[in-house]
Amino acid sequence: MTDLLRIKTIRKFFEFPDFRLFADSFSHGLMVMNEEGRISFINKKAQDICFSKETSQTPFELYSELIDPENTAMLDLIQDVLEFKRNIYRQVIHKQNTYLAEAKVVTNGTKIIGSTILLSDITATAMKERQHELLYKISTALSQVSNVEQVLDTAIAQITGSVDIGAANIMILDKKTHKLRIVMDSNAPDRTIVPREIEMGEGIAGKCAQEKRPYSVYDVAKSELYSQKRKNDRGALLAIPIISKGEVFGVLNITDPKPRYFTEGEVQFLTIIANEIAVAIENSRLYERLNRRINQLSQMFYISSFGEVKAVDTRLQKMAQNITDLLDAEGCGIYVYSATNQRLNLKYYSDHGTRLPSHIFINDEPLIKNAMESQTSVILNDKQNFPAESTLNRRDIQSVLIVPIFIRQQAIGILKVFNKNEGPFDSDDENLAMITAHRIGTKIENAQLMRRLESEKELLDKIIENTSEGVIVIDRKKKILIWNRYIEELTGLKKQEVVGQPCHKVLFSRLGLKKLTQDIYTGNEIHHKLNEVHTYEQEIKNTRGEKIWISAVYSFILDEHRNVENTILVMRNTSKDKELLQAKDEFVSITTHELRTPLTAVKGYLSMILKGDAGEVTPKQNEYFGKAYAATDRLSKLVEELLYVSRIDEERMTYTFTTFPIHDLIQECVEEMSQAAKAKQIRITYSSQAAFIVRADYVKTKQVIENLIDNAIKYTRNRGQITITLEKRTREITLSVKDTGVGIPAKHLASVFDRFVRIPNPLSIKAGGAGLGLYIVKNLVEDQGGKIWVASQPGKETIFSFTIPLAQATPSGEKLERKENHEQR
Repeated sequence: MTDLLRIKTIRKFFEFPDFRLFADSFSHGLMVMNEEGRISFINKKAQDICFSKETSQTPFELYSELIDPENTAMLDLIQDVLEFKRNIYRQVIHKQNTYLAEAKVVTNGTKIIGSTILLSDITATAMKERQHELLYKISTALSQVSNVEQVLDTAIAQITGSVDIGAANIMILDKKTHKLRIVMDSNAPDRTIVPREIEMGEGIAGKCAQEKRPYSVYDVAKSELYSQKRKNDRGALLAIPIISKGEVFGVLNITDPKPRYFTEGEVQFLTIIANEIAVAIENSRLYERLNRRINQLSQMFYISSFGEVKAVDTRLQKMAQNITDLLDAEGCGIYVYSATNQRLNLKYYSDHGTRLPSHIFINDEPLIKNAMESQTSVILNDKQNFPAESTLNRRDIQSVLIVPIFIRQQAIGILKVFNKNEGPFDSDDENLAMITAHRIGTKIENAQLMRRLESEKELLDKIIENTSEGVIVIDRKKKILIWNRYIEELTGLKKQEVVGQPCHKVLFSRLGLKKLTQDIYTGNEIHHKLNEVHTYEQEIKNTRGEKIWISAVYSFILDEHRNVENTILVMRNTSKDKELLQAKDEFVSITTHELRTPLTAVKGYLSMILKGDAGEVTPKQNEYFGKAYAATDRLSKLVEELLYVSRIDEERMTYTFTTFPIHDLIQECVEEMSQAAKAKQIRITYSSQAAFIVRADYVKTKQVIENLIDNAIKYTRNRGQITITLEKRTREITLSVKDTGVGIPAKHLASVFDRFVRIPNPLSIKAGGAGLGLYIVKNLVEDQGGKIWVASQPGKETIFSFTIPLAQATPSGEKLERKENHEQR
């Protein structure tokens, strides 16, 4: 349609004299020029847009002589068309209006003969696009700020910088006073706001806020609605309510220094901006409230997490004061239940002028009683719903939140939060109060446990301090924690000298307990001993210069990662025990030496009598002399064992180390013990597939093997079996003697190698002995560099095993040509 108009305008211009009437009725501006830029036709709309004043049509006048010189956008468009001789589409802004200019060149087929320009008014469309851009810019800016002051500052800056207005200010509604107050003004860049407040319904802004709709005034100087009018106040005013979800936050005031009417589009646009401001204010307040609550919760958790028992009351009182800020409340009380008189006693509170009752009888308050019994919280936001007999009715309380406080699922009190003037409580307040009540219950429980722990600790400290043995406790850093009175008297070192000191500086450097200190520092490396109780004995010199023998029992306490957490030592003075033991050993040594000679003589004479060297004896005499000989023989063996023990204890045992085949020694021992085995019909089995050469004391090793075989015979019932085996290891062999005897209970296994120990069992009395054999065996094995141990299943079997160092082994592949078996029945 546009192209057709252009063609008709050019071709029929002179043929159709009434064409101008039709062209002037167009809503678009139309202008025709020749190739030189002379205007050949222009309608009324185009004249209004292009010319500065009305002028008569003079055909073929130059465009530059007719178009308004201030209309630079139009002049630039025509110049570009004439110069570049091409079609151009461009927006042209003139006198606050926007036009879409479509300039097209016209040809006669061979050359350009002119151009046409069609101007369409798109001011409304452009305004909407511009408003959308501005709205996006403003809403984006508002979404990037976090507190109310920043929101208002950003809003004023964006509005005055983007919208063509004189000035703007924002008034915020104070909920308590119900007054509007200017908090941000574009005319006050230094933030010095003139304190102007108006009541709801007062003046333009007051009516705008009260009625929740925009108010517009052509000129405030002539308006009766404009309140607090000052001498220089004049011009247009537009007041728009700032509302979100029906709640009024304030008023946005837009002013223009010149009297005028605000268009409907301007009102709609600024209303949308006011709504964006309201949402931003609401979000920022929620953000600030959330941040405040997070900080208060953090502070409350910090307050409730630390401190000694003595500080519990102070900290719970601080929690009560923080609860009011946390829940935007005006007061709270923490009541603790007393079962004695069935009432709740006020322990901690923050009442801000409201005197809470010092106690509440629980039967008089069904609301509170139900909350505690049902383990649920209660919210009452209307005073009319308060129970008639409630103590709340006697105070100016409008809203109340009651939350039970628990310890291990048992209600021990309540947290009561209230408001007199502020708003109602909601579910968020309830959840926060429940978290806080749980924290209070935990704090009270911890305080109770700590009081009990402190009481028990005091008792334990008294016991440790006054015990008749020395107690030392060492921490994971090997520093001394406890050093009681007994150990002070024993060593002469005072508690204040040693507590907190590294244990090596005290135990090793000052007391000389080298091996003990070494064990403490290597506790983590000896995991196989961590669950055991260790013993230690040494002679030391105390600070008074006295030489004393001490006996120490120590063990390691492990953490969850099985690292040593603490080491506990119990020491006592064994000097007197040592003296008594030494006197006893001397007595035993002297006595056994004194007994040995006469017993040898008695045994010899009895042997001679039994052989008939003193003459013929009757059968009855032979029986009596035989029994006397056997008793003397047992007594002689006991004396020999006692002499062995004496030599072992005095470290006077001597050893002659030689190399010999262990196979031959075992065979010899089996043959010598065969008579005793046959008497009980016990079979002894020994087998070996290889010859092993050991280095040891032949006699002492033989004594060990015979003692173990003899023990096995004694504690094995008739028709039992004894098995001897050898097992080669890297540098030693293990010799084991296994029997099918009565066995050893697990609780006695640790003491079988102690002296004078006899394990109770059905054959103990019959077997006889003083309990010295295995003690001697253990020392003979260990003195030769070996180890000995025992394993047993009561009623089934017992296995004694010991190691002997190898001198050399049979070369690989070399076997004995025959298998040795010795069986005795």
